[in-house]
Amino acid sequence: MKKRGPETRGGRIRKLRGDLTPAEFAEMVRVEPALVGRYEADLETPPPRVLLRMARVSGVSIEWILTGAGPWPGRRMDRDEFIGEAALCLRETGSRAASEFVEMMADLFDDEERMAKVLSHYRFLKR
Repeated sequence: MKKRGPETRGGRIRKLRGDLTPAEFAEMVRVEPALVGRYEADLETPPPRVLLRMARVSGVSIEWILTGAGPWPGRRMDRDEFIGEAALCLRETGSRAASEFVEMMADLFDDEERMAKVLSHYRFLKR
């Protein structure tokens, strides 16, 4: 398959994905992994709710994703922005544990050793 550059919508979505696998990116934006490939190949346009999630997790505008208008921001969200966006997504789930999870994330960002342990346990449980 021919690789798409950032001059296409699919190329820009691929750039957003960065080093993440399609499955990891799909989990972040809550779609099936196969859809990420379809978006990147310009076979399908993400619906508005998915574009919004892509914009939130990457810190770019929906306009940039769709049209490429404006410069590539070239930055990642800082700690507080990331936690804030995660909190918004968690609240959308309606889970009663969302507030506690956001608090845990804030604590983990302050302790890299604990974060590494939690991620290690998560990866083990995910298998």
